[in-house]
Amino acid sequence: MQLGSITNENVVAVFLIIALYYQLLYYQSPKILYLIFSGATLGLALGIKLTAITGVIGILVAFLFVNLRTINYWSKYLVMGLSFVSVFILIISSTNEMVSYLNCIDILL
Repeated sequence: MQLGSITNENVVAVFLIIALYYQLLYYQSPKILYLIFSGATLGLALGIKLTAITGVIGILVAFLFVNLRTINYWSKYLVMGLSFVSVFILIISSTNEMVSYLNCIDILL
């Protein structure tokens, strides 16, 4: 690898950091738009490279433990999850990667 080159891992790391930033903004002032942006950037990270699943799971588990005290946290998960899934599906449907994802699912089933 060349020094100073940009790879997919660097781009994925940027999207994971942006998702964390939006979650921190949400904790400072709870606006639903921050959760939508956080979920969308997590979907972008996973859509770019599947190895981002470790970071995505870590961020979602941290979000789970921080929000256990609130009563209506399921609505927060729903908003974040829908934005995550919609952007992920948008990314993989616009590329040829959809066939490989479906092949992986067929192998698992």
